[in-house]
This record gives sequence, C-alpha cells and structure tokens, in this order.
Amino acid sequence: MNKMVIMIIIVTLTFALLTACTSTELSSDFDSAVVESSAQGVVDALNAKDYDSVVAMLREDLQDRLNAQKIADAVEMTYGDAGEFTAINKTTVIGQKKEDEDFAVAIIEAKYENKKVIFTLSYDKNMKLIGLYMK
Repeated sequence: MNKMVIMIIIVTLTFALLTACTSTELSSDFDSAVVESSAQGVVDALNAKDYDSVVAMLREDLQDRLNAQKIADAVEMTYGDAGEFTAINKTTVIGQKKEDEDFAVAIIEAKYENKKVIFTLSYDKNMKLIGLYMK
C-alpha cells in the first residue's frame, strides 16, 4: 500500500476524532501520570516493532481501520531512517474537548540516533488510544 495513503489514514483518523476540539486543562477524569505512562508504552511498542500491541491499545472501533501492517508502514515512512532509539526528551500531557467529550493528549519528543521524532497520542476517558500521529 502506498505509504502516503497510510499516513493520510493515520492523520485523518486523528483529525476526525479531534477536529473542532479546544485545548484545555487535563480533565479530572484523567491522571497525567497514567496518560504519560501509557503514551510511553505505545512508543516502546513501536520501537520494539510490536505493532499488534499498539493495535490492541486502540479503541475497538478503530482497530479494523488501523491494523499492524498500516502502523508498520507509517513507522517506516515517518522515521524508518532515524536509527536506534536513544531517549524520550520531553513529554507533555494536555486536555482536549470536543462537544461534551474530554480527551487526553500526550506529546512525546523522542530522540533517535539520526533525528528527533514527535509522537502525538490521544486517549478517550477509558484510556483507549484514539489518535496516533508521528512526525
């Protein structure tokens, strides 16, 4: 499958879920430490090429749209040439609100041998992954 199409699918899913959202403080429905830990777990799974685990973290209605192969292709296209993972430089957790629904968003800056990669991961109140963006 064309790598650009896969990236468009990932971006579209993220924007579809968070379009017209307003940035807010993190809702009391979320624990910042739990969101940060979960997001770092996703990055760890991506680094280990354990894409099935990432799919399992997705909200059920998204699992059929974003399978392990699509995630693998997006990783390869986005940072396949980044080299070995070295560290997470910074993690920021913020809140998002769309209509009456609150979301948590973790932004992780990760350092690799050859470049920096920014991961944006969005979660619903059940701590299911609803958005995954890599650049």
